[in-house]
Amino acid sequence: MSLFPLAKELGFKISLLDIGGGFPWDCKTGTFDFYTFCEPLREILEKVDKDITIFGEPGRFMSTTCMTLVHSVMGLAEREGKIWYYMDEGFYGAYAEMRDKIDYPISTPYNSGELFESALTGPTCDA
Repeated sequence: MSLFPLAKELGFKISLLDIGGGFPWDCKTGTFDFYTFCEPLREILEKVDKDITIFGEPGRFMSTTCMTLVHSVMGLAEREGKIWYYMDEGFYGAYAEMRDKIDYPISTPYNSGELFESALTGPTCDA
């Protein structure tokens, strides 16, 4: 049974629906097709009673390029042919949103021109 009919059956009157937020954004290109992304959401919301106010919170959609994080590499090691860089910031700090599979652009001012696969890891060693 749907939540709305169940709430009505129990005597509750729902007048507001918050669909959440944090809509994604491509940090590297700065683009996002919001209309296509919301297509499944629109299909579901068409079934909601017209007297219910629906709103969403934009989250990253509005603030994706609000800052640049600068931190230090505290050390490095080679493991199985791959360089591991140990940083002073990580997954349980400023990079917490990586849990949402956000692919942050990463750069360094020390560019030798040579690119190679490496691992970045924070204080808890979560790569």
